Amino acid sequence: MKKFLLILMIFVISGCVAGELKEDRRRLYEMNSDKEICEKNPKRCIGGVAW
Repeated sequence: MKKFLLILMIFVISGCVAGELKEDRRRLYEMNSDKEICEKNPKRCIGGVAW
């Protein structure tokens, strides 16, 4: 039973870490790292983060 739980936990942890972001999630992630949006349109930013 301990081996089963250990293997299950390894799969759960590796499933959360491995893989690439989907296209829409990647665009959202990259959009928050783009500082030009805040420079061009400061009304769209709160604390340096675009919304």
